[in-house]
Amino acid sequence: MVRAQSQIDNPAKFFRRSRFVRETTASVYEINQKLIEKDELLDGIKGYCTNLKDTDNTIIVSRYKDLWKIEKAFRIAKSDLLARPIFHRKKENIKAHILIVFISLCMVKSIELQTGQSIRNVRDKIWEVLDIELKDKLTGKTYVKRTSVNN
Repeated sequence: MVRAQSQIDNPAKFFRRSRFVRETTASVYEINQKLIEKDELLDGIKGYCTNLKDTDNTIIVSRYKDLWKIEKAFRIAKSDLLARPIFHRKKENIKAHILIVFISLCMVKSIELQTGQSIRNVRDKIWEVLDIELKDKLTGKTYVKRTSVNN
């Protein structure tokens, strides 16, 4: 309400209109008190929309609260793993793409849990490495990958 009153007092300072300010006549503004009262009544109320009919409400709410984890996974896939949408037409290609991204996310989570660092920090450290030695625990074979440095 303070911001709305400030906007009414100094309309030239604001670039966008406040939702609690309404224009009564040309260039005459006032505070929309009814909207403020309605907003105060709804303050703190959150609703969930779902098509699940036989599911307990507490489960629905807890699943919605866990959505941030899925959103974080997509952010990791897009930024740290550099995964981008690929438009496939065949069902098997779509499934393969989803599998690759899912396995990548599983590997990311495993690396984060084992190292205690973000995947971005681990990735930056790995990219500085010129030689990588991998040991297959099942066969005992060791593989060395030497990267070339382009200056």
